[in-house]
Amino acid sequence: MDRRRGSTLAVGLAITSAVALALGFITLRMKGHYLPLATIAWGMSLYFLFGNLRIPGRPYRNDRHSGADAVRIRAPATSGATFT
Repeated sequence: MDRRRGSTLAVGLAITSAVALALGFITLRMKGHYLPLATIAWGMSLYFLFGNLRIPGRPYRNDRHSGADAVRIRAPATSGATFT
């Protein structure tokens, strides 16, 4: 059984490395202001993807709290004045 786990780990690392190299190659070919925008977009897409996956052992959020609605940003308040 231990040998099977090692081979599964190796396959998982190989797949992860291949996907990371492909995405990195595409993203790092961008120049100027497109590079930081693409980097932020990848981070946000992965955040929402893994935040909405049903993972065993982890409670699943209700559908009404998933996606863009899950991010709650408070309106800024300065010296008693509030902005909405």
